[in-house]
Amino acid sequence: MAPRERMGRIMEDVGVSRANRFRYASLGALVLGLTGLGVGTARAESPSLAVGGSQITRRAIEEHVHQLSTPDMEGRGNGTEGARRAADYVAQRFRASGLEPAGTSETPDGTLASGGKKSKSGGAYFHPYVGYTGVRVEGVIGLRDNNRGYAFNDDYTPLGFSEDGQHTGDLVFVGYGVSAPELGYDDYAGIDVRDKIVLAFLGEPGMRDAGSPFDGTSPTIHSDLYRKAQVALEHGAKGLILTPGPLYAKDIDRVWKISTEVAFRNSGIMVCQMTNNAAKSLVEPAGLTLDELQKKIDESHEPASKDLANRCEMRVRLRRVETQMANVVGKIPGKSDRAVVFVANLDGYGMGPDNSNPVVYPSANDNATGVAALLEIARVVEQMPEAERTVYFVVTSGRRLTSAGSEALLRDRVIDPESVDLFINAFALGSKNFSSLEVMGTASGSGLEALLGDVNKQVRAPVSLRTDRTVSSAGDHIPWYRAGVPVLTLFGGAARVIGTPLDTESEVDWGSFERRARYAYGLVRAASEWTGAFTSAER
Repeated sequence: MAPRERMGRIMEDVGVSRANRFRYASLGALVLGLTGLGVGTARAESPSLAVGGSQITRRAIEEHVHQLSTPDMEGRGNGTEGARRAADYVAQRFRASGLEPAGTSETPDGTLASGGKKSKSGGAYFHPYVGYTGVRVEGVIGLRDNNRGYAFNDDYTPLGFSEDGQHTGDLVFVGYGVSAPELGYDDYAGIDVRDKIVLAFLGEPGMRDAGSPFDGTSPTIHSDLYRKAQVALEHGAKGLILTPGPLYAKDIDRVWKISTEVAFRNSGIMVCQMTNNAAKSLVEPAGLTLDELQKKIDESHEPASKDLANRCEMRVRLRRVETQMANVVGKIPGKSDRAVVFVANLDGYGMGPDNSNPVVYPSANDNATGVAALLEIARVVEQMPEAERTVYFVVTSGRRLTSAGSEALLRDRVIDPESVDLFINAFALGSKNFSSLEVMGTASGSGLEALLGDVNKQVRAPVSLRTDRTVSSAGDHIPWYRAGVPVLTLFGGAARVIGTPLDTESEVDWGSFERRARYAYGLVRAASEWTGAFTSAER
């Protein structure tokens, strides 16, 4: 079928008038010029942003949210039949909208031979993977140094993303465990931690300093626990002990409970969290105190890494509960293989935390709204003339398990990260927040701030846009940001009902949601049409 005929057929299917079809077919691509800081602003208004955005209606997004929030969906808890039904719904909508399958399987579990149910979508839209939905200590574990042994659940606990193992080695203090040479700071510079165990503060330098190079008082990716583990592993350490810094942290002597610590990925290195009081004993042989060390780092903005004249033994053994989960992936090919990825997580809060008294948590705003917006944006983008970039639409599972689905997507290279120019993540777009939209991560790539403003000028009903340079510290964008991809997070704002059984359709601000969804469409469309690159500082 010829492209023009195919476009007409699709528009007929979704009820677009002949007049509007002619308008769509004659739209030109948005061209962004280079100005000022390097990427620039829109040189001319693009009718496709306003006209296309107007095709996203309250009626359509309301229907998607309704379908995803029914009791049948069981709160879309990871690994449940409800989550599978929701994923099937998404795949069917992808097919109906004309998206090409871009997953790895026709079924959410990757097989039919073992009784897997074939999706009604009729294409390989699914990306099945095994995730960890629980973790507990199994067998003998331990932590001790030259002076004493430390008690599990009183002094320390292994974290859910810890590797199993046993190792005895020299103990080294590595500040905040941060390696950020691009910011002129590296706790690992000039110190050898190979085959050693490292002690690091939670957080990052200058958390109370608005002038800190780590984006002031806002936490950055360098505060991420998994990031700290990966940095320690990359420098050859065998174990990582994390403790709160005594100057700012609250509950510095609280031991985290592994049953509620949800980072269930395996980081490849043993990791424990220790109370501040217990960690004092680790630095005493070197004549140091944690207060002095933190104060020195934060006042000077310089590392204070030191060998602690102490040896430590770590022993960790965990049992992980494995669960079959799946992402749903579709794409709209562009003129090139360069790509924009738009993501919303499907998993909700399931049937709540109390297994003895299960209650459906509909999870309408968080995040049926994000998925509903994605489905409508995908439908409308598919109707438009071919853009410069390929656009991937991904509905992930496992965000509540520390972005396990997004991590698997990257690990299995379902989408090549080297081809991705921009990753956009959307959630809670229905919050009652007067049509405001917070967009985080503008410093992750050049020209993003200008792009956001240009889009808001061109959509028919602008949002109250609030931009933040800082990359959100949690979400499905994190693995891609680590891989050097510029990322943006679209957030409708906090809502008191999120994470409760009250997060229902009636709590969604439909007018604000429609406006935010139309803006998100404009952002995806403009990013896919632009011929430049959103260069990341990581690349």
